[in-house]
Amino acid sequence: MADPRRRAARLYRELGPVVYRRLGELLGGGPGVAPATQETFERLVADLARLEEPRSAVARAYAAATAEADAVLGRRGAARARSREVPGCPSKVEDLALEERLLGRGAGALEAHLEGCASCRERLAAKERLGEEFRASVYPPTVEAVMDAAVAPWSRGWRRRLLVLFPAAGLAASLAVFLLFAPHLATDEMGPTRAPLGLAVYAGAEGRRPVRDGGPVPAGAELRFRLRSRSPCLLRLVAADATGVSPIYPPSGEAAPVTGTASLPATARLDGRPGPVRIYAVCAPGPLSGDTVAAAVSGATAGGDRAVRRGGALAGLPEGTLHATVLLEKTP
Repeated sequence: MADPRRRAARLYRELGPVVYRRLGELLGGGPGVAPATQETFERLVADLARLEEPRSAVARAYAAATAEADAVLGRRGAARARSREVPGCPSKVEDLALEERLLGRGAGALEAHLEGCASCRERLAAKERLGEEFRASVYPPTVEAVMDAAVAPWSRGWRRRLLVLFPAAGLAASLAVFLLFAPHLATDEMGPTRAPLGLAVYAGAEGRRPVRDGGPVPAGAELRFRLRSRSPCLLRLVAADATGVSPIYPPSGEAAPVTGTASLPATARLDGRPGPVRIYAVCAPGPLSGDTVAAAVSGATAGGDRAVRRGGALAGLPEGTLHATVLLEKTP
């Protein structure tokens, strides 16, 4: 049987845009759409076999996104009650049909309609743009968690089987067998080692103490940074808090070329005020302006401390741009 983690990654790249677009439509966009997409797909990959059924995969992803929107809105059926039809389409073609068309399923039946319906062509183009946004900004930093979620039910099921096979006195033996065959999920202070971009933040006088995501740091601490990139890219490192976005590296000028694993020649001292601050590493395959990054990060974190803690997908970046982020809680 194929590696469940790879199967999950493939399905997430293929069907993740369906979930992302549907949630964006029902929730009205905003930074909460990306984490909701990740959480929805983590539940979907708990049953990979059902998700891989070609006749129902798109509908299953679409329905899961609708259910997640219901939960977020706090009103059962509220999302389903919203019309899936868009004014301007005489045939009232539903979004689900367009989603199928984007994945090359049932495409032929819509071609003639699309030729004569400007409204549906515009809807299709908008969906394609959101799909590109998902693949560039949402997929890279979240795929590892989705892959792990595909393994979790497998490991839980085997633990149950082993406890039946080796009850009571054989518990130690069953645990040893499980540890031997359980998949190895390699991580370090920069996150999953297979991730295309990893970021670590260090605090302390000598910059040797890694700060876990969401962990506390003294409000006036000096920070150092380490980056891992699986391919050459041009980097900008910025900090975002409730007051706005500030560049860290490079402080000005062109984005800095990076590749491999290295400590960045940059330090930053926090402002001494308690509250959250989020560090973003944004790395693009081509030119990357500071204004573009600042606008993207501001859009993901604007809205006070709560928005900074939540973070979100970075929109409006060049195609192929990766980002990694670490949240810090400044304490008195």
